[in-house]
Amino acid sequence: MNTAPIFSSQPSIWRLGMVDWRFDFGLYATIVVGQFLINSTVSAIMYAISNDFSGHVDQSALNAAFSTGIYILIAAIIATTMHLRAASLSGASRRTLALSTYVHSGAVIVIASVIWWVLALTQTHMFFLGSLGYPLGVDSWLIVVIAWIACDGAGRLIGAASRHGRSPWRVAIAIIVAAVLGVAGIAAPVTWLVLTLVHKSGYLPPMHPGFWFLGLVTLAVLVAGWRLTLTGRIRRLN
Repeated sequence: MNTAPIFSSQPSIWRLGMVDWRFDFGLYATIVVGQFLINSTVSAIMYAISNDFSGHVDQSALNAAFSTGIYILIAAIIATTMHLRAASLSGASRRTLALSTYVHSGAVIVIASVIWWVLALTQTHMFFLGSLGYPLGVDSWLIVVIAWIACDGAGRLIGAASRHGRSPWRVAIAIIVAAVLGVAGIAAPVTWLVLTLVHKSGYLPPMHPGFWFLGLVTLAVLVAGWRLTLTGRIRRLN
């Protein structure tokens, strides 16, 4: 009788999700640093030529959040297409493969949150970044995190759409529909953020509670994105 121990060769979710972490995070760091340098340069020029710098407020934290959202969107498309195909060669289960595609986005959101708070807290003390025209509080950060998650869901929809269809025109239509739905899902938290910040600046009353219902679109995009990543389809087929 063979009593040799049996070791599972099933790769972990973390290892599959972090296969190309050096390149991925190096690219993200380059984008964020580049955006920061551009903001700093523009703000320094404005500071040099204007006596009233308050009119040239540079929202570096919001700009970093925007760059992060675009990065997460594109990364999600790649994760649900090329990465998922390559990772399938590992022999991992479909659920493990699906969960591994969320590792990179989750790590980026954590890193971006740190960057957000560093910029938000130091911006008022660094003249070349300008002063905040309105406070960026915890509520603003939470909405931004939701927007990043929505970008991930939108990218998954678009990536999944590119894998379906028996003809090029059907694939094109599927991608267009997925892109529209994905943008609608992202639009909800972006709307919340804009209305919240404008209210904090004193121009508008508090956001009407009805706007929170826009989050149902975002939720639908996230659920569909997970379902498509896990099974490749929205509904279970017998």
